[in-house]
Amino acid sequence: MALPFSDIVEQIRLLDDDSKQALLELLHSWLREERREQIARNARESREKYASGKARGGSLDDMMTDLYAEDRETDVER
Repeated sequence: MALPFSDIVEQIRLLDDDSKQALLELLHSWLREERREQIARNARESREKYASGKARGGSLDDMMTDLYAEDRETDVER
């Protein structure tokens, strides 16, 4: 059973400085790893969409042109 967040925070507050520092480093490490995994997932999904034709490549100028074209289309529909 998971502890309530407030109980966890209180237990952390009671730790000595070295333990708090170690916990902080551990949390940073976990967050970095989770972010790496998220970036890798996003990259895989993007490659899959590109390969299936659901996304396409291009320059920033191409993307901006497409976005402005979509805005104009939306304005016409209103």
